[in-house]
Amino acid sequence: MFDSDQYQLLDFGGGEKWESFGGIVVRRQTPSVGEWERTRNAKSKSRAFLADPVTPISDLRYQIDGSRGAWTGSPPLQWQVQHGRKFFLLKPTPAGQLGIFPEQATNWEWIESLPGDLTGLTALNLFGYTGGTTMSLASRGVSVVHVDAAQNIMKWARTNAERTGLQQHPIRWIVEDAVKFVNREFQRGSKYDVLIADPPSYGRGPKNERWKFSEQIDGLLAGLAAIAARNLRMLVLSCHSAGIDQQDLSRLAHCHFDLSHGKSSSFVLELKTTDQKRLASGHCFRFIADS
Repeated sequence: MFDSDQYQLLDFGGGEKWESFGGIVVRRQTPSVGEWERTRNAKSKSRAFLADPVTPISDLRYQIDGSRGAWTGSPPLQWQVQHGRKFFLLKPTPAGQLGIFPEQATNWEWIESLPGDLTGLTALNLFGYTGGTTMSLASRGVSVVHVDAAQNIMKWARTNAERTGLQQHPIRWIVEDAVKFVNREFQRGSKYDVLIADPPSYGRGPKNERWKFSEQIDGLLAGLAAIAARNLRMLVLSCHSAGIDQQDLSRLAHCHFDLSHGKSSSFVLELKTTDQKRLASGHCFRFIADS
């Protein structure tokens, strides 16, 4: 959990969510809110959300007009928030992001609280974004290969790791298309004890390689299975794609990996307001080997 002065989901509805990041109140049009509302409305005739939530006036707002989005307001050009010992630099991006996905905090906390010694394990973190999971793994002594297709995002992740004091930890920062990197690791005979992937619905690699979750996830998981250590210690898969839920992720994982030597779980990634309203923000599958 984030301390309340670092992050809070204030409210959501009408296709938007209101959040506080380090005291900066942000109001954003968010596809996941619309998906949550459609799901709720399909199950009930009553509106289970506020169409116009009562929240503080936004310091920063992101609105989408057609295929483009734009920020309004006058916040700092950049600021930071903290989760545990991890620091995240925040700044508005043209795509409406700020540099952190708070719903992933449940996975960071899970990794940081795992029993036993993880020192010396090797991990591959695909679509690593600004490094939350990488920092959690590194803090446990895991050697991490952090892969993301965007050079600017990679620089951002390295800055977060440096601010967190992890610059001396064994992290390799790789700007590469995820599928190409996995294929090259197979050719090199590389093996990983820990596999993490949080693929987007759609994306582009550094050489304009095309990624579409529904078309390529099977191939990616097959590639990951080929570079998994014989006794895989940990697997975390998450997604935010419409039509894919935690049961689908579980089916995919069990199809491609031998997970008979441990425990697995699948669940909804969600955020909660202080009055316990829940906003679904993705789906996740996790596996941990028996100790």
